[in-house]
Amino acid sequence: GVVNIQGDVSSQYISSLLLSAPLFQEGIEIIIRNKIVSEPYIGLTIALMKKFGVDVKWNTNKIIVPANQKYKNPGEYFVEPDYSTLSYFWLLSMIMKKSVITQGNPQRSLQADAKFIHILEKFGAIVEYKKESLIINCNTISGGEVDMIFMPDQVITLGVLALFAETPISISGIEHLEFKESNRIINLINELSKLSEIQYTNGVLTIFP
Repeated sequence: GVVNIQGDVSSQYISSLLLSAPLFQEGIEIIIRNKIVSEPYIGLTIALMKKFGVDVKWNTNKIIVPANQKYKNPGEYFVEPDYSTLSYFWLLSMIMKKSVITQGNPQRSLQADAKFIHILEKFGAIVEYKKESLIINCNTISGGEVDMIFMPDQVITLGVLALFAETPISISGIEHLEFKESNRIINLINELSKLSEIQYTNGVLTIFP
């Protein structure tokens, strides 16, 4: 039936409803209230369901999975590299100022964290894109501002990078990090403040080099 759910806490609850939807006798209609955080993860879930034979209709804040569907074995499925993990090697390259090569093409990925490479380019990464890999290097890490509402898992990675930047990095769109496996905002402030100055005002976290 119809389910109303908040969108501004976590996309994981929405993904769990979607993945189990083919088991529901009446199908499901999900009405998402408030602003949607981590939206790319919902898109990734729906894309995966479609590749396994389940029809899903998504229109802004409403998602419908019709009843009487079953997952079908596609026979063969390619699993992409995990860009959440690759991001640490990108970070290493920038801090060490040495080239790192990683497999996979983030420009063709649906993973939210694949787009983190563009955030790093904003802060000084030099990236050469190959067909199925990329080479990342860096001369200078610059500061600036960035909205991370679609990439919550990379806020901690970016926080570490900020310690090595030439000027402060200010990160917005992170209020929902309070509701992760731990309160990541408090943890970032507690741990990084042991190394440098940290400010958190009006939902914006500023980390000084």
